[in-house]
Amino acid sequence: MALKDIVGNEGAIRLLKMACAKGKVAHAYAFCGPAHVGKRTTAVQFAKALNCLNQVADGEGVDSCDICQSCKHIDSGTSLDVQVITPTAHQDEHEEVRALSIRVDNMRRMRSDAMLSARHSRFKVYIIDDAELATEEAANCILKTLEEPAHNVVIILITTNQMALPRTVISRCQVVRFGLVPAHKITEALVNRFGMESYAATLCAKLSKGRPGLAFAFAKSESIKDTINEAKRLLEHIIVAEPVEVIKLSERIIALGASLSKILPSSSADAAEPERKHALRGIDTLLGCIRDNLAILCGMQAEHTMTHFAEEAPKQHIVHYEPRCLIRLTEALMKARRALMLNANVQLTLEVSLLRYVYANGRN
Repeated sequence: MALKDIVGNEGAIRLLKMACAKGKVAHAYAFCGPAHVGKRTTAVQFAKALNCLNQVADGEGVDSCDICQSCKHIDSGTSLDVQVITPTAHQDEHEEVRALSIRVDNMRRMRSDAMLSARHSRFKVYIIDDAELATEEAANCILKTLEEPAHNVVIILITTNQMALPRTVISRCQVVRFGLVPAHKITEALVNRFGMESYAATLCAKLSKGRPGLAFAFAKSESIKDTINEAKRLLEHIIVAEPVEVIKLSERIIALGASLSKILPSSSADAAEPERKHALRGIDTLLGCIRDNLAILCGMQAEHTMTHFAEEAPKQHIVHYEPRCLIRLTEALMKARRALMLNANVQLTLEVSLLRYVYANGRN
């Protein structure tokens, strides 16, 4: 794989390839954008292009050959000059596991190592994934490193939330923005790389909502159909639920998210509070099913919905819900999602939100 093989975000790729070609490589970059759109993959491929022994020139700049020893070492993670730093969990003095973070010890080691000459490469590259999870002390250490850049050292900060990083850090980086990728580009990649049928590839692309990393995970998974069908069954049960059922339904929402977590590519942040992440993913999946049903009610063909490909008998699966029920449930789930993002109790939030929906529908 090389920079040319990245799906979407052509502007960002072109900028990096041109920097390699002109020799105007910044000492620090901030790759900012949504999760699963290729930021980390691009960072690794950029490191390969910088250090490739047989760089390949094209109309947009310089790329890696993908076959030399340097490229192979970087791909396998054995290069001494390219390091990927990720958040880790730590235990406090009471032996309780704290949330994931990038600690100052990691940044001090990076700073000390950056002062040394490269072992086998032209550039030493440090990729800091989920940089927004750096502690205050770690962020200050990053800032000192950026203020005194070492020769032929490139630091790449990867973040989904640029505002969570200190302005003083961002101001010393060249910001490279990544965005969601059009569905047709993801579809093309799925057909070419995985040999998928065009129809299935199109629907995987739509289900990923512009995130190639998710689309590739869906394409590789054998259980995605079962998970989506479970989401549809869960929606049917919630629509007609009684108050006594909300505890069980809340648990099923979390279980649905857990099933998705086994399919989707993991990130460092996912390990922080797994139950919360599962609940959020379960809610997002249910909202996608509700969207499909509202689209069908508005006249969209069922075969054009994102979850249609999971059905064994597509024409028989449509359940005509009342629009007001779907809208009320959407409002309840969105309130629950906002509360969970503010660190509300997971189980209690889901139960209260479902109870509000049930009572709003006149069930006692």
